[in-house]
Amino acid sequence: PRSGLDAIRMIREEFNEDIPALLITGDTAPERLQQAASADVSVLHKPVEPAILKQALDQLMHELTN
Repeated sequence: PRSGLDAIRMIREEFNEDIPALLITGDTAPERLQQAASADVSVLHKPVEPAILKQALDQLMHELTN
């Protein structure tokens, strides 16, 4: 089975860019969190409060534009 990290990797490869990404998951396994960190992917754990999601997306957009 493919994961969200797989999807992020495929998109980055398709566009040949280190596109900022946010992974929203219920998986808290240490190896998954390490994989996300190694891929430079921010992680939020479900359930996500709307204000927290907005803050995380704002941060990604800030990083993208700077």
